[in-house]
Amino acid sequence: MLIPLGLDDARLSRIPWVSLSIAGACLAIHAVAGAHVRGGGFDLCLVPARGLFQLGWLTAPFAHADWSHVLWNLFYFSLCAPFLEDAWGHRVFFGFYLATGVVASLPSFLADAGEPIHILGASGAIAACTGAFTWRFGRRPVRLFWTWSLLLLKPTFTVPAWAWGLSGLGADALAFALFGFRSGIGYAAHVTGFLVGVGAAIVSNHRRWEGRLLVAEGGWQRSRHLALAEAALVASRPDLARRSLLAALVEGPGDVSARLALARLALDHGRPDEAVSHLDRLANAPSVQPGQLRELVEAVGLARLRPATALLLAERLEQEDHLLAIELADAASAAGGRIGARALVTGAEIAMRYREFHSAQVRAARALAAPELTIELRARAFAVEVAASERFSISLEPETPPSPGCCRRPPEVRGGALYRARDATLWTSTLGRADLDPLGRLGEPGQA
Repeated sequence: MLIPLGLDDARLSRIPWVSLSIAGACLAIHAVAGAHVRGGGFDLCLVPARGLFQLGWLTAPFAHADWSHVLWNLFYFSLCAPFLEDAWGHRVFFGFYLATGVVASLPSFLADAGEPIHILGASGAIAACTGAFTWRFGRRPVRLFWTWSLLLLKPTFTVPAWAWGLSGLGADALAFALFGFRSGIGYAAHVTGFLVGVGAAIVSNHRRWEGRLLVAEGGWQRSRHLALAEAALVASRPDLARRSLLAALVEGPGDVSARLALARLALDHGRPDEAVSHLDRLANAPSVQPGQLRELVEAVGLARLRPATALLLAERLEQEDHLLAIELADAASAAGGRIGARALVTGAEIAMRYREFHSAQVRAARALAAPELTIELRARAFAVEVAASERFSISLEPETPPSPGCCRRPPEVRGGALYRARDATLWTSTLGRADLDPLGRLGEPGQA
């Protein structure tokens, strides 16, 4: 069995209040009236025997038979509804949910006209959300979990949203063909709702309603340019999208969403230098996710990055991809100077933390040879070199004594610490720590 886990690397630009309210209403109604949804004073179901005009058309999408029914429905609802609400706006999405709940119930109502059966559940409206989501976000990756994951090296994988949505539609259509209306599960409502949702998304795209509806909706004035840009991209109008995104940056220079979109748009249309200028700003923005930065870095290429940006990205991306972080540090070190020296030390420390001892030792040695190294950086580089040597099982036996008059003497091991003379200055190092002897000359070592 495949269980969807949600969109990869997807964020909302606002809180989905309507989606949260619908989910809360479903939970509250079942908690209070769950035992009476099919009869008595708490009857919220749609009953064909009551005729066409009844309140059940609006209340049935909030009522459920048992806890497994409501929780499973809300799980699928949470995968699609917040993103549609984010794209369409609060009021439009609420109207969409109510309308598709009514339409999805029609096949079952007509098939059992006059019968005292109870029709309930949000699955028809949720299927409509899935259909609209499949069309509106069709190219976005949906992560799936395979229940037989113990047999796999990677228990999760991604598929395009359109493939996930169509597979669900096919399963419901097959089940309806086999069992019809008598299965106890509203397969007809699922199929009808999905198709209605797809139709609503197509019409919204064709009429270019999305951007206009979002701008008209009060309370979200800060992001109106982003809404217009998104609508322009859906309509394949990149120039209009770029103008809208630039207007969003004029209103709010710190708008990370607009800058990310501009960087991706520049890459998609062959303007890598423009993308690099946006990446320079995004590297300092704490709200940008490491995965988003990594995507841009891989698209731009290391050779185009400024050394300072490459160094900052190396520090930001260490936990996301330490190999890429080391490559970024190497790219920054090629510039030389203080930034280059700092990048060498940063690359050595990252390699050391991920147990790549030989790589750490090589980079630390290169850093120690750099003339621009400050006292602090030299201490850090020397600590990495010593720690990497110890971990890499390099012998620290005393070397051949130097000839008389030589200003250097071999390293000695005393009490687990390494003492080495470098340019008439004594360096003291223990694993992960390095200090400069305040005397500045050789003599009896201080405390390690």
